[in-house]
Amino acid sequence: MKAIVMVAGIGVLAIGGVLYFLIHSSATPNLDSVVSETATATTLKKNLAVTPAGSTQTEDIATSTIVAQGDLLTTSQDGRGLITMSNGSTAVLDYRSSLVVKTIDSSGTHTSLSLIAGSAWARVEKVFGQGEYFEIKTQNAVAVVRGTSFGLTYHQNGPTTLLVGKGVVLLTPLDPKTGQRQEDKTLTIPAGYKGVISTEGTGSQSVMDASDTGSDWFKYNNGDSAGASRDNTIKAATPSASQQPASPVVQDSAPALPKVENPVKTLTTDPQSSPIQTSIPTVADTPGANACGLFTDTQGITSDTSVSLALQRVSPASISQSSSSMVSLFGSGLHCVTNIYVGNKTLNGESDFTVVSNDEISFPANILPIGTFDVVLMDTLGNIVMLPKALTVTR
Repeated sequence: MKAIVMVAGIGVLAIGGVLYFLIHSSATPNLDSVVSETATATTLKKNLAVTPAGSTQTEDIATSTIVAQGDLLTTSQDGRGLITMSNGSTAVLDYRSSLVVKTIDSSGTHTSLSLIAGSAWARVEKVFGQGEYFEIKTQNAVAVVRGTSFGLTYHQNGPTTLLVGKGVVLLTPLDPKTGQRQEDKTLTIPAGYKGVISTEGTGSQSVMDASDTGSDWFKYNNGDSAGASRDNTIKAATPSASQQPASPVVQDSAPALPKVENPVKTLTTDPQSSPIQTSIPTVADTPGANACGLFTDTQGITSDTSVSLALQRVSPASISQSSSSMVSLFGSGLHCVTNIYVGNKTLNGESDFTVVSNDEISFPANILPIGTFDVVLMDTLGNIVMLPKALTVTR
């Protein structure tokens, strides 16, 4: 009898424990699951509206609100809005624009936005690791970055135009029938340049001209002479994506920005002898600035790495992906290089290439995509150099 009572008591306790767990787990959800896959949408200039995923009801955003995957954001004829990810990356929507939040995660390192129409400008200050990304898609192209500032414009049945303000962006056409990425046609667009994907899927790139850098949209996101900071305005206006929306200051006019000098560019048509040099001003670009210090190569020769970054030639200019051969880049200031871009492949200095000397870098051909590509280098100071169509990789 005692045994029966004891078993019954244990059963009651077990049932009670299960009920307690169910009640409390439903009443107090995991906070990580609440903030996961959300971002914050903020009105910068009226009006910004949201249509939640699976709903036909559109609501104006008075100040800020939390948005999730599948939500549609639209701006009015005079409206501008801001989307802030949990890691601080942002995307600003221009007038008469619409955008769907396709993929976001709690860390903010896997973000995909779909620009239906209009213009969006992204600031991705974090340099992402392997497997992490921030991308904006249109109907015929996708722009992918790992730490940069760029603007993308698309109108229905028209071209996609990319303007790069900082860093390097990979611009890839999408197959108009299947929506698949055409990786072999990827363009590597460095700061100070623009890329265009036509309605037929062909790509082109060129230096940004006065009509690009002089537009209200470019100045809004990159700077004008009025002296106030866009970034400070956004920080003041936007709560953390992991917090409930606060009461931000709503701007009824575009905030002014500090003056940013245009990159110094030299564009020529001979990729072997006359590379494109693009110097991006950064806080480290002061007289005598030296991010890497002195470099001693394997032969004991010491060189000053503060010499300007330059890329003079690629050898060989054509190579088989299936070979065990190495590709060598020759120039100056190469010890400070952090990333190499070849088509849709980003080579990281920690694992993908070897700095032979301050004048030479090498990497294996078997890690490269197939096609003819620009070769772009970025160093620790944010300087960028490019040799257009300098390397062909065959099977």
